Amino acid sequence: MVTLLVTAEAFKPKYSMSPTNCTYMFAKMVDTMSLTEALEQAGVVLDTSLSNNHTGMFFESTRITEIPHIDLSKSAYATNLFNYCGSLKKVEITVAANTVPNYSGWFTRCDVLEDLKVNGVIDKSGLTLQQSPKLSADSIANVVNALSSTTSGLSVTFSKTAVDNAFTTEKWAALAATKSNWTINLV
Repeated sequence: MVTLLVTAEAFKPKYSMSPTNCTYMFAKMVDTMSLTEALEQAGVVLDTSLSNNHTGMFFESTRITEIPHIDLSKSAYATNLFNYCGSLKKVEITVAANTVPNYSGWFTRCDVLEDLKVNGVIDKSGLTLQQSPKLSADSIANVVNALSSTTSGLSVTFSKTAVDNAFTTEKWAALAATKSNWTINLV
């Protein structure tokens, strides 16, 4: 993998992008920026709906604060998707049933993630959000609601701090009970 150090000042795309492979596409971006805002200012669109590989797409982009909607509905590979995005606060993803076999490590070291929206159904593997203690109540509820109601034997892990800050004990118990087929852990 060749690492290109891209800064917000240098990132000025001229054309909309619809890649079929997003592997490490924005990995290791080094400047503080909202990718959503940068694309909007340039007047271009990032459409990831045709990509079958999103591996490491934002890996170690430690200073990206916001990522536009990422469509993973055709993706077969997406390991390390947002790993070490330590400044990431907001992202929206679309997943499709029976695709993307491993969600578990996507949010490693996403310490300030607040706003996560998942469209679709999570059914192929567990999800780990224990390193995201700032997740909002809406984000946590959205993730729980996206968990398949027919899958069994999988787990999702949330930050106990995030859940405690977002819900009363009673409200959390009621939400978790809606997915009794999942093991829901608080760490």
